[in-house]
Amino acid sequence: MVSLETKRNLGPGVNGDASLLGTPAHDLAEVSARLGSASPPAVLDEIHQLRSKLEEAYATIDELRASRSGMEEDLHQLKRIASMDDLTGLWNRRFLVDSLDISYSFALRHQLSLSIVLFDVDHFKAFNDGYGHPAGDAVLREVASIVLNCARNHDVVARYGGEEFAVLLPGTGRSGAIAMADRVRRSLEERQWNLRPITASFGVATLRHCESEEAATAANLVEAADLAMYHSKRHGRNRVTHAEDVVCAVFMQPCTPESPADRRADAPPDSRLGDL
Repeated sequence: MVSLETKRNLGPGVNGDASLLGTPAHDLAEVSARLGSASPPAVLDEIHQLRSKLEEAYATIDELRASRSGMEEDLHQLKRIASMDDLTGLWNRRFLVDSLDISYSFALRHQLSLSIVLFDVDHFKAFNDGYGHPAGDAVLREVASIVLNCARNHDVVARYGGEEFAVLLPGTGRSGAIAMADRVRRSLEERQWNLRPITASFGVATLRHCESEEAATAANLVEAADLAMYHSKRHGRNRVTHAEDVVCAVFMQPCTPESPADRRADAPPDSRLGDL
């Protein structure tokens, strides 16, 4: 701060204000003229010191801003890493579930189409047992690449767990979702694999806008696709099944008049229903 003695020397109207501190060095002669009877060397030295401190303060502020920007970038990178699957580079299950919740609410509110595809690599455990986990990992990475090539930029392609994958399809109805799933299926089937053919079984579910839609949830959509996928596995594998062909997508009830006991007996022992 400017000392009291300096302020008295500066005289009325000057008082060491910001206009004086901001005076360029080449105008110091003008400053001296404004100082009147004050001692120019001592006052100018104090002004120089104040300007130096001000410049240091500005430099510190710039460093803090740069540091904050770097921290925000690091945080964004950490969030992305936490949302990615290490092996395949796809989104992970957590990111898929979060994206599905948002997309489902948006689709309901605006009466938009929304579908999800689940698929599981056929006989993958036997492949791992026969050829080893490194070979299995290579297959999963190649499957991920094939799915990405079949998906749109705004689709969410994720590794759902193990050898199971999921594709969230915003703005896509039944026919478009089935077509996308079959495109992936055919790409896997037609690829020339090194060790043995690789196929997958697919389940597709589409949001149905109806009077009872409030009873349905995003988890119900995944459950429907899961049931459809297991239907594909039980009926020969390497095929696409839509949930509406085997269940009623809103309440997850079979379209055929089976009893609850029959449905429980028919459910696969390793079903992941209720995970979400």
